[in-house]
Amino acid sequence: MENHAQTLAPMMGIHPATFEKAKNTVGAQKVSCAIFIMLQLGQRIRDFGAYFNSITLGKRKEQFDPLASVKRLSETNERTI
Repeated sequence: MENHAQTLAPMMGIHPATFEKAKNTVGAQKVSCAIFIMLQLGQRIRDFGAYFNSITLGKRKEQFDPLASVKRLSETNERTI
């Protein structure tokens, strides 16, 4: 999962050094989950690099909970099916 996220990150405008710094700061699992959650959010995010930085290295890093985000996305998807 981490390797795939690391491959996708530059395609989303996330610099490899930022990915590594985030991985060292909050952990590989949280960073990888962030990438896949951001992909799922798609057009709702204007700047993937800035959003990634915010939830992994910025002020919102303590508030970002991948499990809660996945649950919310799942609930949203269930309502639209």
